[in-house]
Amino acid sequence: MESGFFCHLAMEKMLKAVVAQETRRTPPRMHALWRLAEIAGVEDDFTSAQVDTIADLSVFQVEGRYPTDRRALLDANPPERFKDLYDRTKGALSCLNSHLK
Repeated sequence: MESGFFCHLAMEKMLKAVVAQETRRTPPRMHALWRLAEIAGVEDDFTSAQVDTIADLSVFQVEGRYPTDRRALLDANPPERFKDLYDRTKGALSCLNSHLK
């Protein structure tokens, strides 16, 4: 479960770095990955698989910060899904890294 949350955090921080670079302003205090991508102006740079990854990470952000039903989330996501999510997150981070100067 934590691996999903940490993948979300990595994406959030990378998106905020791109937001800061592109807008020359402090990134907003938010956790919505897609909204951050829009603010950074990079939403069109993601593949459809990376868009799916961003959507998949959202559930872990909420449960990681405001736990309500950890068992249900773990039961719905076998360990190999977390490995897949980690691998997909690395790909999306690589896409974002290419925007940083």
